[in-house]
Parts: sequence; C-alpha cells; structure tokens
Amino acid sequence: MGAAVQPGRIGLILSVSWIALVVLLALAADFLPLQDPTVDAEVGIRVPPLQSLGEPLGTDGFGRSMLARAIFGARASLAAGIGAAAAALLIGLAIGVAAGYFRGKVDTAIGIAIDALLSFPGIVVLVVVGATIGGGVGSVTLGLAIVAVPLFARLARANTLRVAPLEYVLAARGLGASPRKVVFLEIVPNVLTSMIAYAGVVVGVLILAESSVSFLGLGVQLPQPSWGNMISEGQKALRTDPHLVLVPAALLVLTILALNQVAEYVRSRSDTSSRL
Repeated sequence: MGAAVQPGRIGLILSVSWIALVVLLALAADFLPLQDPTVDAEVGIRVPPLQSLGEPLGTDGFGRSMLARAIFGARASLAAGIGAAAAALLIGLAIGVAAGYFRGKVDTAIGIAIDALLSFPGIVVLVVVGATIGGGVGSVTLGLAIVAVPLFARLARANTLRVAPLEYVLAARGLGASPRKVVFLEIVPNVLTSMIAYAGVVVGVLILAESSVSFLGLGVQLPQPSWGNMISEGQKALRTDPHLVLVPAALLVLTILALNQVAEYVRSRSDTSSRL
C-alpha cells in the first residue's frame, strides 16, 4: 500500500487548488456564462442561495447575481493585491539591494526615505491616494504598492547584508566582476528567493487591505464589485439575508488562508532566511 498523505500536504494541495480556481475564474470571468454583475439578473430581489438553478448563490438587494459579483469581485481584489505586491517587490528589491550592497551614503539616504514612508499609517496613504486620483482598482493598487515597498526594501537590504560577505560573492569580486554583474548574478538570485516566499503573505495582507478600503467606500466603487464593497453593501441586510456578507467574506478568508499556507511552504523550502 502507498504511503499515507500527510495532513500538511493535503492542506497545501487544497490551498494551491483553491488559489488556482479563484485566479482562473477571475481571469475567465468575461467568457463564463455569467450575468452582468452590475444589473438585475431578472430572477427576483434577494433570492436566497440554492433557490434558483441559474443563480446558486442567490441575488442581492438589487437583484444582481451574487455568483457573478463574487467572481468579478475576485478579479478586482486579486488584481489589486497581486499587482501591488509585484510592483512593490520589484521596487523594494532594487532599493534594498542597492542599500545593502553599496552601503555608506546610499544606505543612509535610502534608510531615511524608508523610515519616512513607514512613519505614515497605511490607511492614511490609501485614503490620500484615493482622494487624489479617485477610487478604482488602479488607485488602490498604487496606494497598496506604496505601502508595501518599504517592507520589501527592508527585507532585501537585510538579506543583501547577509549574502554580500559570502565566499562566492567575494570570489566574483576578486575575479574582477563589475558591481552590476555581482549584484545581478550573485546577490539578486539569492535575495529574491526569500522575497518571493514573503510576497505570498504580503499578497494576502494587501487583498485584505483592499477589501478594507473598499468596505469604507474609498477603493473600488459600486456598482463595480470587489469583495470589500460587497461586504459593506450586504451588512445592511445582514439579519435577513446573511449570504450577502457571508459569501464574499468566506471567499476572502479562504483565499488569504490559502495564500498563507502556500507562502509558508515556499519559505520552508527556501535555503535563505526571511528574517529582517
């Protein structure tokens, strides 16, 4: 008989499967047989879940399909979280590696800039960006990226300081390799591994932040759905129609848990430490 599958492995498989499903549905939303998430699905007002074959998750107070809104809301929330994390990772990697490798005045100047950004509460940055350029996925993504850059920069700097004195880096420098080659061929590949593991956790945090901002009405604007504004809109009828809140909330929680599970696995498989 084959070896039993470990519980941790089952959790990882379920997490990867869930993330893949959510991403696939979000990407393919325009091609799926879904109702327009911003208009009445014409099956009734506030239809409970499992009451209509065409609308298994029911409808909201405007008769809009909860299934369609959940899937299109996933697109908005994932786009903001993943887009902001990717941008912040690339910018933070460049800043942190420069600070950790060149040290001196470069490190001092970057450190001051990072400390200045960290001194502003994230919600304040998001509110200012939203008020300046308006709500929407683009503005939320920009605000989240600004908030996340210092986190990645600090991690990249810490790991660069750890990698720079290692023998293979010193050997490359001793053989006459230019600073550019040392950075891109020896340091960045080793620093990037821990940052990718960290990015999985950050994506979950940023998705939650996007949902919080949209919940407050400063992110994705109605009638365009995101999980955050769906929760905000549904709380008005929480007692009579709890599915209006439970559906997007469950999707949000499951997605964040899955991202954390995958990030923890990547971190455990990494040879580098992600400590700051």
